[in-house]
Amino acid sequence: MTRPLETISSASNPLIKSLKSLERKKGRAETGLFLAEGARLIGQGLANGWKADSLIVAASMADRPHLAELIRQAEASGARVVLAADKLMSRITHKDNAQSVVAAFHQRHLGLDALPQDGNGLFVALYEVRDPGNLGT
Repeated sequence: MTRPLETISSASNPLIKSLKSLERKKGRAETGLFLAEGARLIGQGLANGWKADSLIVAASMADRPHLAELIRQAEASGARVVLAADKLMSRITHKDNAQSVVAAFHQRHLGLDALPQDGNGLFVALYEVRDPGNLGT
């Protein structure tokens, strides 16, 4: 039998405040975390060895099989897993149509020496990107 998950219903909860701060560079720099939204992105992060600090799942969606699997993976990796009232998911992400799951991951800072040296890679270097959306465009 698994233990019941912690449930958060207040926007004044310290975890919710911390996650909301990750929208700003200052919040990410202070905590060493970044926010990932959506089951696919979070699943890829966990599968590729990124260390999750916390996983927040919309309480109304937690019983869906793919989210239950993410919960299991996050717990196995040592992440704090909580359920949140649906209205809080929009507050965390600052979006009207929030994803049903978000995670805070630990940042990784790698030097150039960590890049593969086989000569077959393609590298893109970015400096002071002001609008990351433009990069995708």
